[in-house]
Amino acid sequence: MIDIANLPAGAELTPADFAGTPSPASVTVRRGAGGDQTDRVTLVWDDYTPGSTGAPGIAIANGWLTVIVKANERTGLPEDDAFTFCNLIGESGDASALFAVVNALDLANVRRSLNTDAPITSRVDFNRDGRVNALDLAVVRQNFRHSLTPPPAPTSPARLARVTVEVLSDDDTVPAGTR
Repeated sequence: MIDIANLPAGAELTPADFAGTPSPASVTVRRGAGGDQTDRVTLVWDDYTPGSTGAPGIAIANGWLTVIVKANERTGLPEDDAFTFCNLIGESGDASALFAVVNALDLANVRRSLNTDAPITSRVDFNRDGRVNALDLAVVRQNFRHSLTPPPAPTSPARLARVTVEVLSDDDTVPAGTR
């Protein structure tokens, strides 16, 4: 989800207004639903299928994805705006890591919440079934020691209006900051 301030009235955004690999499958806009009455734009990618090579959405699982909001008459942006996020299956978002890694802290986070109900924002209900259980523990164990180093620096920095990014996936919820 991206919150965009000053989105032109009546603008209908499509996947063509965004660049990235893979491209989003769909785009919806909820006027005034974002922070400070900005417009909330939801990007949806095709589902990730574990174990499939070249499947739609594969770049989003266990990797980095850079998405560019294109500057045009529909977005109202004077320059392209880029943001990058990662997804690492089994990583619960511990703040101590310099890079994303599935480790003993993730195991401990799941164990602390075992056999409890989990809201959609839970960082340890990896399969999103509403419960933290042995299935979530198995996700961490299966991905133990997998890691992601920081992404490469962008070749041309994009800066624009305030954009808030909140990443929601089937595997984890990873809030990002505000620029």
